[in-house]
Amino acid sequence: MKYLQFLFLVLFFLCSACNKKDPDRTPVDPTPNIKQNDSSYVTAVEAPQPRNILVELNTGVQNANSPDAFIVLESIKNKYPNRISIAALHGDQSGFNEPMTGLSTYDFRNTKAEWIKDIMGVAPYPAVAIAKESFTGNTFFDTQKSDWMNRVDTMITKSYPVNIYLQTEYTPDNNNCELVAKIAFTQDIFEQLFISIYVVENEVVDYQQTLTSKKPDYIHNYIFRDCLTQLIGKELDFGGRKAGTVLQKRINFNPTTTGVNAWDLDNCKIIAFIHRYNGNDRTVFQCQEVSLR
Repeated sequence: MKYLQFLFLVLFFLCSACNKKDPDRTPVDPTPNIKQNDSSYVTAVEAPQPRNILVELNTGVQNANSPDAFIVLESIKNKYPNRISIAALHGDQSGFNEPMTGLSTYDFRNTKAEWIKDIMGVAPYPAVAIAKESFTGNTFFDTQKSDWMNRVDTMITKSYPVNIYLQTEYTPDNNNCELVAKIAFTQDIFEQLFISIYVVENEVVDYQQTLTSKKPDYIHNYIFRDCLTQLIGKELDFGGRKAGTVLQKRINFNPTTTGVNAWDLDNCKIIAFIHRYNGNDRTVFQCQEVSLR
């Protein structure tokens, strides 16, 4: 009986650490210092690009199982070089995301990351959403690491009639990054599509809980830093969606360069992806990434 009571208490505290949702929190708006300009033109119809895959990982510095999840994702990236884009979502509503008191240098918690997870539903630790495709009913986040490679193997062979091209220019004098995203339709499309744009950062050295210890020199990669569009994406509502149409979205924003969580701009990537947002269908057609500078 004492064992059962102890087990109940352990499960209770684990659940408390995993889920500390604040019921009064409100959705956040896109970063306010962003300027956007849209244009379009028509040109010769292109051949579809090979499909790239977006992977969103629910992770935390105090989740001991997260390092093994990253190992699996690295094996997938090695199998498909330059075809896999990863965003590590460190939310702000779980004990797994809290910095280690007296140890952690940085605080990766991000309100936008939490809302992106919420939009897709319950997200255990660690778990991935692959191309925002649901795989059992309306479930987006998959905890079965042994299945991730097989799911990517299947998804990456599919073709969608949208190509993406990205270009950036960073101006240090005014800390401005200009991103130009070109979206080319290779077939006529008769449905709403959205673009979402993330900023992620690599190679941040700080503490991470592992299965055996608190590792002080763990290299954190793919840290979600910002979303440059609405959290559900920005509808591509200009220029039409006929084959041969190219939409050009020009975005200017100011990266975070001050404070303890300032970004190392040389280690930052911008990920842009085109997707549906139709009920539970959030399928990512195509994604690309580019260095911030």
